Amino acid sequence: GLRQLRAELESYHTPEANKAPEILWQNLNHSDRFVRYAARIGLEHQSDKMIQRKLLPESDPVRIIQACIALARMESASAKNTIYQRLNQLDFDALTYAQQLDYLRAIGLAIIRLGDPNPSIKNQLIDRLSAYFPGEDYALNRELSQLLVYFGVPAATAKSVALLEQYTRDKTITHPDLIDSEVANRSEMYGEVITDMLENMPPTEAIFYATLLSRAKQGW
Repeated sequence: GLRQLRAELESYHTPEANKAPEILWQNLNHSDRFVRYAARIGLEHQSDKMIQRKLLPESDPVRIIQACIALARMESASAKNTIYQRLNQLDFDALTYAQQLDYLRAIGLAIIRLGDPNPSIKNQLIDRLSAYFPGEDYALNRELSQLLVYFGVPAATAKSVALLEQYTRDKTITHPDLIDSEVANRSEMYGEVITDMLENMPPTEAIFYATLLSRAKQGW
């Protein structure tokens, strides 16, 4: 079952573990996210050169994204070009919502751990991702805006300012049902305080874009 599979994958979470690239690789795209996570962590204890060899011909987008995350977390400088090359080749439209989030976060992680992509790939990413920002989803907008503003795209700054104004005006809260009021009221000591807090939540999205824009250098 899943528990047994996960336990087997977790047995490769130490540097001393025997090499087992195939079982780890095959489960990078498992439908269960905990199994995927266990497979990716196990992969991070393998050779980065081996991961790159398997990554280059891979066609499954989930395996590509997870392997790129593993290489970035390993801070493999030799894999930097391979990571960006493979991520840049993925069709954003063909990814599911969860995969799109992982894709964007993989790019962000690679930037943090290994530095920017080369100018050619950077420009291709800018052209591709700019078409999706802003969209209708808060989480995707956050990831897209962070990348595009970091890349210094003037239009992304202008669009983020517009979102800041909209979310400030609308007092947009992305998690209005964080705590159910019925649950909060079960506490005689804190129930009233929690209920009052829930009724006066700050506009979370406006705060995010205000913070993001404080770091924007282009587009003003």
